Amino acid sequence: MGLNRDTIKARFEIVNDELKAQNISVECILIGGAAGIFLSENVRPTMDIDVFLKNQVTNKEVNEIFDENFIEAVTVASVPDPEEMTISDRLTWSNLIVYIPDFYSLAITKLFTDRKKDEEDLLSYILPGISDFDKLDELIRESRIDYVGNINNPFLNVNRLDDYKKELNIK
Repeated sequence: MGLNRDTIKARFEIVNDELKAQNISVECILIGGAAGIFLSENVRPTMDIDVFLKNQVTNKEVNEIFDENFIEAVTVASVPDPEEMTISDRLTWSNLIVYIPDFYSLAITKLFTDRKKDEEDLLSYILPGISDFDKLDELIRESRIDYVGNINNPFLNVNRLDDYKKELNIK
């Protein structure tokens, strides 16, 4: 059985208590399937929690706290830049703030990969949750500039977007 909103929040509460005990404050952005859980009821089950750490260099203590609680803290992402993500909500504790991105920012993180799981997420709940494809197209144009991988990879999800839209009957 996968995680749900309550189990994710409970895990973050434990992290917050450990951060508080060490007098450390952290801000992060929830990504991946765990972010999808807060955005849609149609998300596939996920067992992991991934976050981008905001505005800080990780240190050993922060990494250990996240690792012990089965949360993967990443500090670098190809696209989008975490500072350019649009936030739809946030979870706040005394020493931990977890931002939840909107569908558009989450879509960009999934479009610029060639992972099958990301393709499934795009088809099952992310693209159906997008209301303005002109806005998504603009974010894709901006992200292409910053993408450091092979933008011509035919298996890159962003290069298959037209196929996904046809499959979903999105104009």
